[in-house]
Amino acid sequence: MSQGGLKSIKEILEKITSQKEWEKGGTILRWRDLWCKSVGPFVAKNTEVVGVRGKKAVIAVVHSVLASELAIQKPIILEKLREKGGEMAPQDLIFKVDPTLSKEEKTTAPADPDLDPATKEEIERLTDSLRDPELRERFTRILIHSFHREGKK
Repeated sequence: MSQGGLKSIKEILEKITSQKEWEKGGTILRWRDLWCKSVGPFVAKNTEVVGVRGKKAVIAVVHSVLASELAIQKPIILEKLREKGGEMAPQDLIFKVDPTLSKEEKTTAPADPDLDPATKEEIERLTDSLRDPELRERFTRILIHSFHREGKK
């Protein structure tokens, strides 16, 4: 139960682990993998699937020139995504420029100074049992992002 407008960790976890949230997170992870397999190493290094809007994948792109080129190549990219992912592939792509995107950010889970130590400890406890380091990192990022967004509401 929340006190004084603050939500308990239990309430936050219940919200972020709802079926809809898990489906969205799972879709992002599947689309990230599919994206990297479909676009090649240069594009994969300079882009990242960062969101889902219905059947559309939101792609962060490090530079506006690359975003423009990807927009021109969108029909070809969508065809490759459908070839590799079938019905699981996104139906459309939304490109947004994010100059802060870098490979270094993708390799480590971000530390969020806005999260209190107890929340960080809870996230660590929840992810400790995952043996696959990449899965653990991705799940940690999802939880950090979810807790961070929840804290701003």
